[in-house]
Amino acid sequence: MFMDLFKLPVFMLDKIRTSIFTIDDIELYINGLVSSIECQDFYHGIILDKIRNGTLASYNYNTYKIRIFYEMMKTQGRLDAKYLNRDDYILVTNVLILHSIIHEVVHVFQNYCYHNNDYPFLEIMFRQLQFSEDCDDDIYNYYYSYFTFERDADTIALENILIILRYLIKDAGLFIHYLDILKLRIIRGYQIRNEVFSSPLETIYNDLFKEECPEVHIEDPYTSLKLGLMISKRQYNIFKANYKSIIIEKNNLQI
Repeated sequence: MFMDLFKLPVFMLDKIRTSIFTIDDIELYINGLVSSIECQDFYHGIILDKIRNGTLASYNYNTYKIRIFYEMMKTQGRLDAKYLNRDDYILVTNVLILHSIIHEVVHVFQNYCYHNNDYPFLEIMFRQLQFSEDCDDDIYNYYYSYFTFERDADTIALENILIILRYLIKDAGLFIHYLDILKLRIIRGYQIRNEVFSSPLETIYNDLFKEECPEVHIEDPYTSLKLGLMISKRQYNIFKANYKSIIIEKNNLQI
């Protein structure tokens, strides 16, 4: 699924290089995104929380609230800017905030679709979600990048960030950085298990559900990879070798 979430309000685009988005900015942006996809019934506002290790934001599928770890966002922005050897900490942090927001809004949309029985691989995705709500944090964190619902949210968010960077912010360095992040998130979880090439979905079923993985196939290898579905090792290797051109073509990011 592709969601066109990349439109930024003028006030955010105007300040993206000059000042860190405030909580009010974040809330206005979330409200606008949720309204644009007509999912207001499944979003009941934000909760501002203190620093939590490694977490920037989270959506609760039961309370419909998005929890924002604002100080952690700013801290991670500084770390990212330092890692990238960039002086424009404000821009780096604001792009990070946008990525986190869009990710959580995709979860809002998933919840809307779950209640309306209208989403690809709904049963598979929400079985994993229900499992994740009951498992301990260590298990969830280990299998985070394997879960279909998290891969879906993360890849959609990153694709939209690439659109923002290409056409609105026009920052080539950050564009390449997020392109590489998307590639890493897509290939993560594919591995050789018992001399057999295995997908993230198969790992979820084998390790967590202790049962045979259902056969789920999509004709488009790129979509299959994003969701962690079964593909051939040849298709996987083709993507790894050509990921830049494939991601750019699939998301219409050509200049």
